[in-house]
Amino acid sequence: RAQVFNDQVTRGRDTRLMMRLRQHPTTREWQLFGVVTPKYTRFDADKAAGVMRDALIASGHGDIRGEVILDPETTSLKVNGFYRVDARTDVSAGDIIQAGISMWTKDDGTGGIHGRGTSLRNRCLNLIILCHQGADLFSVAHKGGRDKMVAKMRAGIQEGGDFMSVFRDQWHVLGQAGVLDNLDVIGVSEKQAEVIQGLTGRQKLEALFDAVGSRLPVAKGQGSSILYAGWQAEPVDLERMSLRDLINAQTRVHEQKVPVLVSSKVEAHAGQQLNAWSRALA
Repeated sequence: RAQVFNDQVTRGRDTRLMMRLRQHPTTREWQLFGVVTPKYTRFDADKAAGVMRDALIASGHGDIRGEVILDPETTSLKVNGFYRVDARTDVSAGDIIQAGISMWTKDDGTGGIHGRGTSLRNRCLNLIILCHQGADLFSVAHKGGRDKMVAKMRAGIQEGGDFMSVFRDQWHVLGQAGVLDNLDVIGVSEKQAEVIQGLTGRQKLEALFDAVGSRLPVAKGQGSSILYAGWQAEPVDLERMSLRDLINAQTRVHEQKVPVLVSSKVEAHAGQQLNAWSRALA
């Protein structure tokens, strides 16, 4: 490899090149590890790590736990920071069990610090199938000053956090809203509401599931049984049941013996209700 490189750089060229050198940690011999243009601004791994740290602190994530990976052969630096659930028990399909950010850079002339928001979702029972999802947050060049770089990275991280916070806020709102106090919000007619409020015990619960289940995108009569089975997985007393509990009962359809197409339709419908109900309560 060295012979090939020497042969290439000794051939006639008009382009000026700058060679990046470093000392081997053991032998202390000088090694060539990168060839860049003369305008390339050096940004060593320790400085890059410092900028990443400052960006996390500035965006309110200074306490995040994770890992730092440095490959001296390629000058690649990667920082992974994640928030994880405390306990992974009784996980439903679609539950997010890990979320965070990955940042990476190289000091070999390819330039820039890049960041991507990532999440790990469960896609079936017992965490057998996992799904990695993510979105790009920022890409910042090694120039413009440290403060400017941190500001750009912070803006990207916060924008990604704002996107996730929409669901968090909606979920909180629905958790505070009782089902029996918001029958109109979930589409129960006044006549149905009078009937439900006049019942007690098991009959009241079944009447509620009949009314709500009739609006699910399934065959007639199937909606109430889907809701009841989902509620049994995480039973909540009707007087304390929230709109969030009602959506949870729908999303547990994946645990029931129904066709995949039916399950996907019910879960998609639950997502639509999340948006519609939270807007109605705003």
